[in-house]
Parts: sequence; structure tokens; C-alpha cells
Amino acid sequence: MGDGREMIVSNSGPLIHLAKIDRLKLLKELFGEVIIPLEVRIEVVDRGKDEGMADAFLIESEIENGWILAEKSSNNKVRDIAQSAG
Repeated sequence: MGDGREMIVSNSGPLIHLAKIDRLKLLKELFGEVIIPLEVRIEVVDRGKDEGMADAFLIESEIENGWILAEKSSNNKVRDIAQSAG
């Protein structure tokens, strides 16, 4: 990224709660990019849309905008970032 911000891996909780209070872009301001495991995308976006949850549509929009990246959790980048945070 080159701008001094770190990339993070997020689970569903912060995405859902920040989207519900219309502060999802706070993650973009703090970190630039957010990686979510593909399983989180399925849980938050796909299932959320099936249930008509407005936050699911907001999160999907930001994935389409390219700063939330859904990747397979077996991906080394996802695993390495998650492990370094723990």
C-alpha cells in the first residue's frame, strides 16, 4: 500500500456493527484495505441479503468498491495477517 497504513483481517462482527451505524468506511480510513475470509463474505453478505439486512448490501457495495477483499481463508496472506495480529 505504501501509505503507512496496515492491512487487517476482519471477522463478521465489526463489519456488521459498523455498517449498521453507517461507519463502515471508518475501517477504510484506518487501514486502507480489509481482508475478510470468503466464509465471512458468505455469512455477512449472502445470508444477510437473503434475510433482507440493509448492512449486507452496504458491505457488498464496499467489496465491489475494492477496499474490502474477500479471500479464501486458506490463502497464506489471510492466515499470516490473522496470526500476526494474535
